[in-house]
Amino acid sequence: MQPSAEDAGFLSDMLRMALSARGFVEDMSFEAYRVSSLHQNAVQYSLVIIGEAAGRISTPFRAAHPEIAWRLIVDQRNILVHGFSQIQHYRIWLVLQDDLPQLITQLRPLLPEES
Repeated sequence: MQPSAEDAGFLSDMLRMALSARGFVEDMSFEAYRVSSLHQNAVQYSLVIIGEAAGRISTPFRAAHPEIAWRLIVDQRNILVHGFSQIQHYRIWLVLQDDLPQLITQLRPLLPEES
């Protein structure tokens, strides 16, 4: 299923922010991330945007792509926005190292080729 123009915009936002979040911590250790509120805030903002965009993807498109953990992505956003006292930096680090590369791989083929 090809995305509508609106869904493609949200998918593009998700991909762009996933790439940005990964770039913010490139060549950085967990310990360096753990003590850098600048990097934490940049990554968390990116994850919030990813979750917001994921929540706006149409229901039919999400249903056509169950390989993407839509609900978990939105839930992560909700924790970052509403449950900020529950943020665990090591869990965010795992998202950066494990989940975002997989999400990037899943999103790329869903987007129309740039001309």
